[in-house]
Amino acid sequence: MYLPFSKHLHIVTSFFNIYFRKLAPRGELPAMDLEREDATFGLRTLQDLGWKDLLDGFTCTECGRCQEACPAWATGKPLNPKTFIMGVRDMAHEAEAGVPLIPNGAAVRETYGLDDGIRPDLLAKPIVDTAIPYDAVWDCVTCGACVEACPVLIEHVDKIVGLRRNLVLEESRFPQELTAAMRGMEAAGNPWGLPRSTRTDWTRGLPFEVPTVAELATAGRLDEIEVLYWVGCAAAFDERNRKVARAFATCLDAAGVRFAILGQEESCTGDPARRMGNDYVYQILASGNVETLNRYGMGERTIVTACPHCFNVIGNEYGQLGGAFEIVHHSVYLDRLLSSGRLRLAADGVPARSVTYHDPCYLTRYNGIQAEPRDALASAPGVALVEMDRHGRNTFCCGAGGGRMWMEETRGTRINHERTREALSTGADTVAVACPYCMIMLKDGLADAGRGPGTDDPVSIADIAELLAESAVPAKRRLPVLQQG
Repeated sequence: MYLPFSKHLHIVTSFFNIYFRKLAPRGELPAMDLEREDATFGLRTLQDLGWKDLLDGFTCTECGRCQEACPAWATGKPLNPKTFIMGVRDMAHEAEAGVPLIPNGAAVRETYGLDDGIRPDLLAKPIVDTAIPYDAVWDCVTCGACVEACPVLIEHVDKIVGLRRNLVLEESRFPQELTAAMRGMEAAGNPWGLPRSTRTDWTRGLPFEVPTVAELATAGRLDEIEVLYWVGCAAAFDERNRKVARAFATCLDAAGVRFAILGQEESCTGDPARRMGNDYVYQILASGNVETLNRYGMGERTIVTACPHCFNVIGNEYGQLGGAFEIVHHSVYLDRLLSSGRLRLAADGVPARSVTYHDPCYLTRYNGIQAEPRDALASAPGVALVEMDRHGRNTFCCGAGGGRMWMEETRGTRINHERTREALSTGADTVAVACPYCMIMLKDGLADAGRGPGTDDPVSIADIAELLAESAVPAKRRLPVLQQG
């Protein structure tokens, strides 16, 4: 009888909170119906929260594991996932006139003669600037470390993105730094705002042809496509990541894989817009991509991408808009090619190197992929893998997720600096990545630490595909297999 009225209420609610946990993929955000006339966009008040969101608040054990795991809090930002959830609980408690929000709350009030008075004014109180500061809403990198660390499976990220949705779609209240990226995605189909005509510039200089799906469809050769390479905006427009695209295409060609790209028909998946809270722009981009992929029958083929963010949104969220696609991350696909013998490597002239691998949050924590990238690295000649203290599902974010790629860090220290420090502490001479965002952030981190190219003691950074491409044996140069008998 004492527990429901004490700070130990979580002992009662923990079982139910875990039992009714989110069963959808962790990287899938709740769907939004923008066509409903009575729709509320995002989360603003307690009335916009679902019963499970409120149960999360009263299940918080205040252990602080989410706080310790949060990269924003660890680098001096005002975001604290623990106090955010506790703030939601306190708001609900206050709105219920001091009576705990439990399923049989009305019966408890009647039994003990308690005042039954829900405060409408408190129910309508904004969550932002009450349970969580406005700045803290935008400090989140949506890495999911808080959710991974929580012993009672509280969902912090979905709520924070819900708050962003309301701020963006209903109040137009968001950091102005994001305006250019949002306009670029809406007008040009990429957050850089660069012309679509430059999407295939990365293919220049390759010793083999990279056909587009449209070209093959016109020639009646769509059946020749084994996989569709989803290039992504970063690999198409960022100069450093263009090298990764060329390296991965080189590996595919060396393995004899028949692949094609969408070229100018490819558009941003909408992941940055959705994590920024602009689901309107996301749905425009995602619906267009779903239509394009379905038109070419790509639901019957395999899509491969080197971007974990593209991988996550196409695989886990496009289903909300009618797109069912089989998508594979390039590290997994490369590991398959190596295991099957289609991709062969030669050790001639490849230097020995110690490599530390940075796990991308959207690949490892959201989608559980951690063994395949390491297996692929282990196959590369001369590579000796050295792990960072925080790796696998406990990886530390690079600082670019959740739209932070297009925002400056003006509070505390930079997240990518902290992750760079961890990478350098291993003593490895190469940092391996499997994400274009991580490539950009850690490249900048190494430069800021004085360990970039041209320094006295440089540490290189390379994508897994680049490490494999430098020793890949082209299929055309392999000796024929002699048959016995």
